[in-house]
Amino acid sequence: MSKSIEYIKSRIENKDNTNMELSFDDWYEVSPEHFLKFDEDHKSISNFTDDSNELNIEIEITYDPEADFEYFTTSSEKHDGSICYEAECAHRCVLKILELKTYNKNIKIPEGYGNYKFKYTIGNIVVVNEYDEKFANTDKPWTNEKTTALLPIIFRCEVVD
Repeated sequence: MSKSIEYIKSRIENKDNTNMELSFDDWYEVSPEHFLKFDEDHKSISNFTDDSNELNIEIEITYDPEADFEYFTTSSEKHDGSICYEAECAHRCVLKILELKTYNKNIKIPEGYGNYKFKYTIGNIVVVNEYDEKFANTDKPWTNEKTTALLPIIFRCEVVD
């Protein structure tokens, strides 16, 4: 078991800044390498830049499933059991990083204009499947599965020249 699943399970079971309730009866880990192309060492990817305005924003992503994570991002979907929903939930977690839609609220982002480098260290994506009639809606009673993907993260932000 990697630190990715250990961190996620600990945070949820201890209700540490989360109100999520998940049953870990059916779970597995997915490497983010299925969604991102890392360098030859399979460790980092960078140089996503957006210089369409006066800011130069760079994103650096490092893959380390044994890191000491600080928070996690998540995506959930209720569905009929098709595996494509599991992949989509995992993919949405990765997109939150690429679109700068997730950050650690305890890390202060420097104010003002400048060039920013957002550094993310990510672990394995933890995918949890739960099965219960409570997930189904009345129009589609066969949609009794809920998939939740969770991506553990360390976040840093730097101003660069």
